Amino acid sequence: MPNPNKAKGSAWERAVSVYLNDNGFKVQRKLATGGPDQGDLEGLPHWAVECKDHARPAWWDFVRQANVEAKNASKPWGVAVVKKRQAPTAQALVVMDLDTWVSVLKHMERLANEPDGPCVNCLE
Repeated sequence: MPNPNKAKGSAWERAVSVYLNDNGFKVQRKLATGGPDQGDLEGLPHWAVECKDHARPAWWDFVRQANVEAKNASKPWGVAVVKKRQAPTAQALVVMDLDTWVSVLKHMERLANEPDGPCVNCLE
């Protein structure tokens, strides 16, 4: 008999993957490799993405797990995409710790301040 929690998690990973692809990000579900976990989705160069579908979210555990997986994948940032019950995928929450958010903000500021950089107008 298949594990219902695994099936629920796999369905959520697929939903997040479809949503991101529909919005122009080429991502796919990661296949289990037997090595250290590096997130549920691949294709975002700087992010480890952990997809979570739980009735009672364990926010701190989700963020900790995303950060560990980012480190495992040698990526600067980890986030947890947490499903909202009986809501469309677009209403999920993307959760990170303050340190991660500050790092993202600093990176965006550096890109915005590059005179001929790829992100001259990215904060407009």
